[in-house]
Amino acid sequence: MASKIIIQTKDGKPESGERRVSLIDYQSKSLIEEHSVSFTNGYAEIESFLINEGDELLVYSPESDIFGASIKAVVNEQASAAWGVGEPTVLHTVLVAGQSLSVGVASSAVNAESPFGGFMFNGIRAEGKGDNVAQVAEMESLRPYQNELVESHGYSFIQLFRSLEKSNDNRNNPVLWASTGVGGKTADWLFNTSNPSMNNAGRFITRSDLRAADIGLGVSLPFWLWDQGESDTNTDPNTYKATVRTGHDYVTSLANAKTGQSRFDMILTGIGSGIGRREINNALYQYALENDDAHYAGSKWYISYKYPASSSDTTHMKAQGYMMQGEYHALAAHRLMQSVAAGDNPPVSKCLQPESYSASGTSVTIAMHVPVPPMVIDATTIPQLTGWGFKYISPTNVETVATSVNVSGNDLIVDFGVQLEEGGVLDFGYSDTQLDTPALNVRDSQSIPSIVDGETLYNWFPVFYHTLAASEVA
Repeated sequence: MASKIIIQTKDGKPESGERRVSLIDYQSKSLIEEHSVSFTNGYAEIESFLINEGDELLVYSPESDIFGASIKAVVNEQASAAWGVGEPTVLHTVLVAGQSLSVGVASSAVNAESPFGGFMFNGIRAEGKGDNVAQVAEMESLRPYQNELVESHGYSFIQLFRSLEKSNDNRNNPVLWASTGVGGKTADWLFNTSNPSMNNAGRFITRSDLRAADIGLGVSLPFWLWDQGESDTNTDPNTYKATVRTGHDYVTSLANAKTGQSRFDMILTGIGSGIGRREINNALYQYALENDDAHYAGSKWYISYKYPASSSDTTHMKAQGYMMQGEYHALAAHRLMQSVAAGDNPPVSKCLQPESYSASGTSVTIAMHVPVPPMVIDATTIPQLTGWGFKYISPTNVETVATSVNVSGNDLIVDFGVQLEEGGVLDFGYSDTQLDTPALNVRDSQSIPSIVDGETLYNWFPVFYHTLAASEVA
């Protein structure tokens, strides 16, 4: 269970604001964990799953003289009442898989804070083991989550997901981040059970309930994250989807062996960047449409536009981009958890995405799922794109960009000025290459700000394409 201590600044100094605070074992003088805590008028509360009522601690802040030096504190009560939420019941083990986009980026701007309620295995870093098998000794206990060598998307995921979940289930359930990602690998390699990625997935899941029990909780395997596709750019899309399905089934079997659950929902994203990655982006989107245990969090194109690794690499991202990626994962995960809580069967988590198409003459009406209405045509947050990002490819391969795009409630009405036909393709994101990444001028009205830069985490129209069927053309 979580416990807390209440600390007061030196001489009741009316210190306010965020401060870094270390919790140190009083006897051994070893570091237990670090926190960023908020002081109000000289007081702050620190909650931790790694301390127990009656423990003797030293509390120290290196950032100011708020204590003069370290002070001795005794853990004095259970924490849940102070946080205004119910007792935690489970440790959410979040399995992370994929290639470099699932790992993070080496950065001098690594966010080294430990988000409260975020954990890793004692010997496993945020980016995982890479092309190495995790050893038993590396999974014998929990330690606070921390980015050490790379900026992973784990920090921002844990921060936003737990914040959203507190309002969803009125609980303070912690998260165990367990990455199996390996950079530069194809889906076929990553899902090969002879390779470290799936070997580690099994090892992490096998030990998840033991580590949950260490802090007095049950284990939960609510979903897993898949970020991959760069190395499969030239793979046949149907072959790629079949490979992912086989791997998905294997990961589900691991979860079933641990908890008895019959499904293990995947949250995936389109790589969303690189003009030449059209087919793999479409395969990723289609996988979520075709499988009710897969949920599309959105394309990464907006993050690639905001924080590309370099002018020549819009597939990978700067540290800020990986942090924002974690926030979009958290939004999708929260939507899924809300659906589970509502009793939906199957549960659903959708980004801003089409529900149906109705073409007549030169225009198509696209009925949209809008996570946070209203839907908006936005040429301010990103530049005005040719055709607003929409292109039509006729059955004879003649390409035409949109001449107008309008919103009517949750419908998007796109006109191309040419007759739309059965077999024609609606191409989303590739009408304009000025941003060096596919992009569209359509978003929802999500209001949650990013911890990266304070900008709003809008859900943007995803990158994929759709072939018009006879039933969709009047």
